[in-house]
Amino acid sequence: AESVPYKASYCCSFMDEDACMFEDATVLKDDAKRKCRVHGQNCELPDRVDAFGAGFSCTSYSMLNKNASENATAMTKSVNQDPSGNVASVTTFHGCLDVLDECSPVWAVFENVESIDREVDDDTQTNLELCLAAIADRGYASQSFLLDALWFGLPQSRRRVYIVCLSIRDRNVGCSAEDFLSNVQSIITKLYLQSPPAEPLSALDCSAFWLLLVGPPRFIPLLVPSEDKFLLPDTHALVKGHLRSLEADRQQRLAKEQEQDTSKAHPKNPSWMALHMNVAEKRGITWPLNVCKQVKESPWFRVLTERAQEVVGFASDERERLGKPVDYADVYHSASRYSTGRGNFPIVLPRTIGWTFLRQRLVLGRELMMFQGHSVSADCDLTEAQLGNMAGNAFAGNVVIAVVTAVLGSLRFVSESEDEETNSILDLVNTVTG
Repeated sequence: AESVPYKASYCCSFMDEDACMFEDATVLKDDAKRKCRVHGQNCELPDRVDAFGAGFSCTSYSMLNKNASENATAMTKSVNQDPSGNVASVTTFHGCLDVLDECSPVWAVFENVESIDREVDDDTQTNLELCLAAIADRGYASQSFLLDALWFGLPQSRRRVYIVCLSIRDRNVGCSAEDFLSNVQSIITKLYLQSPPAEPLSALDCSAFWLLLVGPPRFIPLLVPSEDKFLLPDTHALVKGHLRSLEADRQQRLAKEQEQDTSKAHPKNPSWMALHMNVAEKRGITWPLNVCKQVKESPWFRVLTERAQEVVGFASDERERLGKPVDYADVYHSASRYSTGRGNFPIVLPRTIGWTFLRQRLVLGRELMMFQGHSVSADCDLTEAQLGNMAGNAFAGNVVIAVVTAVLGSLRFVSESEDEETNSILDLVNTVTG
């Protein structure tokens, strides 16, 4: 299910024609509201599926949410029928539970942010513990795993909680829940490229990892033989075309500013400007910011908004004056909240504005998708901004493949012969990989 039309359309392009894409994950149990985007009608849910995977909303738990602390017990409020518990992260999780109820998958995987397991106090269950309890109530054994995209060869620090579940009521399952979850953990650990990273992962070749899991690399093309292979060449037509588009946007902004009535009182400085000046004072930086020549002369720097330019300037100051190893920066947030990364991107999030000091330019949305382990065809008609937003909400491809591989390698079925069991496993593999 996907509520955003362009994201749903993109996902549908990889699906079979008879597959469904529902508009709203929170109403899957309601026959009158379960609308399918593909077929334009209220389609039925299958009575049984082999597997189910979902990432339910993280809005309530994310550390980037200023109100996250107020939602630290969001799941508790929902369990206790408190109206204030009716938040997106809770309602979408309940939609996932509905699938467990209605479709009885043999196994399932859920994903959410690390802070879903944040402790409130010694007497209060975390949101993760409440999720695990709700899953157990539906006849599933489960275990949570904290996994970082860095450990699986992707050039970003992205820690996420993955919940692996196995039905304990399915009579076809021929292994105990304890053995299954223990084997899943063992296999996942064996699939680490390295943990913790001994060197910047942008310098590593992940092709061996993909060769191990899915044959020849299909998801991450090794575009250029250099340490920043996850970035397209600066001379690539898509890169140059995006710069031209941003320059056209800048010219439109300038024209709009010139059309404004200059006879009116000059507007007050935006709030971020005072915040940036305060940050500069605390860091001992002379105001206005003295951006280094290499950054300032980049045509990509010119197309940024004034606010984003200043955030790049703060990150550049860390790199040049303070000597910090800053290779990437996400400049979407203000000077007090921006993040940086050495050798890898800090983390891909919705609305990320990535800047690479390796190339002195913006990171394209399709490159952010590659940081997540997904390649994008050159003829994709989504904008770079749309691709960037989609990357921020996507699963980290390498991590998901590792988790699914661990699950499939740990499943055992009740069967009359080894051949029948092998065929059952192959059927599951084909279901997941298409």
